[in-house]
Amino acid sequence: MNVPMATWVGTNDRKAVLSEDVANRDVFEWLHNSRGISRTRMAKLEPSHHRRRHQQEAETGAGSLNAIPPAKPRHVLHVVLLLLTLVACRPCHGHDPELFDMDNEDGPLVHVVSVVKGKTSLPCDITSADEDDQASLVLFYKDGASQSIYTYDARDKYASRPRHWSDDNVLGKRAFFSKLQSNRSSSGRLMIDNVHETDVGLYRCRVDFKRSPTRNSRVNLTVVVPPKLMKITNEKGVDVGDLIGPFDEGVTLILVCIVTGGNPMPDVTWWQEERMIDRHVEVRQYSENGVASNVLQFERLGRSDLRTRLSCHASNSLLAQPPLTKFVEIELNRRL
Repeated sequence: MNVPMATWVGTNDRKAVLSEDVANRDVFEWLHNSRGISRTRMAKLEPSHHRRRHQQEAETGAGSLNAIPPAKPRHVLHVVLLLLTLVACRPCHGHDPELFDMDNEDGPLVHVVSVVKGKTSLPCDITSADEDDQASLVLFYKDGASQSIYTYDARDKYASRPRHWSDDNVLGKRAFFSKLQSNRSSSGRLMIDNVHETDVGLYRCRVDFKRSPTRNSRVNLTVVVPPKLMKITNEKGVDVGDLIGPFDEGVTLILVCIVTGGNPMPDVTWWQEERMIDRHVEVRQYSENGVASNVLQFERLGRSDLRTRLSCHASNSLLAQPPLTKFVEIELNRRL
C-alpha cells in the first residue's frame, strides 16, 4: 500500500522534513483518489486548527512552502494511523448473528413456489471458489430486514457441531438448515415445514467463508393459498343441493358457482362428466378474501341430460391437488 508520507528534501547538505500540513494534505489527496472518500468527509477528519490555518492562508495568500513551520513527524504518523484505521474498518460489521447486517449486495435471484401447510426449501449456494475453503457462517434475512431470522454457525468452537438459531417470531422450530456435499461443490437449503401464508417474501442468504469473500443469494418465496369455500346457487341466489330439478325439457338451466378465498385468485370452471364446458370466470371483490364466480347457462335441456352430473372446479396451482370441487345432478320431468 503506497501511503504518502512526509517527503525529505536536501538544503545546503542538510535535510529538513516538510511540514505536517504538507504531509496531511498528501494523505487526504491519496484517500480521495484511491479509496473513494469524499472531500467533505476528509475535511471532517482534518484537525480543526489545521482547517482554521488553511482558511487563513487562503484569505491572506500565505501558505507557501517557505512559510511552513518545522514539521512534527509524530503528528503525521498519528494522523496516518487514524485515517488508515477508519478506511480499514469500513467493511467491518462483525459476524455475530446478533449484529445488524450492513451488506447491500443482493446476489442472484431464485423463485420458489410452495403451498400453505406444505413443505418447502430455500436454496443457498455455499460453494467456495477455493476448493479447500468452506462456509463458516450462513445467515438468512427476510424482506430487507437487517436482523437475521436464521443462523447456521460453524465458526471456531462450533466447527465440529454447528449451532442453529431461528427467530421464534418468524420461522421458529419449523426451519432447519441442511448441507449437501458432493465431490467439488456443496449446497445448502433452509427447510421449512408447515408453510404459513406469512412466510411469503424475499429472502437473502449470506454466506461467510473462512477465507473467501462473502457471497449473497436471494430467494423469492410465493405461498399459494388454496380456495376455502364453494357453493352453487340458482339464478335467484338460492343454494342448491346435490340433486337439482326436476326441470321441463327445453328449458335453460342457470347455475352460479361461487368460490371464496384463495391466493392467487383461483380459476373457476364448469365440467359435464369429464369434459370442461365453460371456462369463463367473473371476479368480484367482496372482502379481503375475495370472491370468484362462474355462471353456467345450460341451454335446451333434453332427455339425454337426465341424471347428467355437472361439477364446478376451483384451483389456483398445480401444487394444490386435488382442486376444490362440488357436484350436482340434473333431474327432468318425463313427458308421457
